[in-house]
Amino acid sequence: MVVLWGGAIVYALCAVGWFYAFRHMKVSTIAGLYGVTTVILLTMMGVFIFHEKLSWWEISGIGCALISIALLSRFG
Repeated sequence: MVVLWGGAIVYALCAVGWFYAFRHMKVSTIAGLYGVTTVILLTMMGVFIFHEKLSWWEISGIGCALISIALLSRFG
């Protein structure tokens, strides 16, 4: 039962976050941020939980994704 309430609280917080984001940012910026955030969080999970190793190509790809978000935030 605690997991159910915890999931409901996390879901509600995400909904509030999306509401805030859509009021203050462009949809293109939000979509890019969502995509990059998903990739980074899944990569961190793979590295820290599953002990996967990242190649230099993968690390540079994540760096380029972060730069794209910075550019969207600045000029988007």
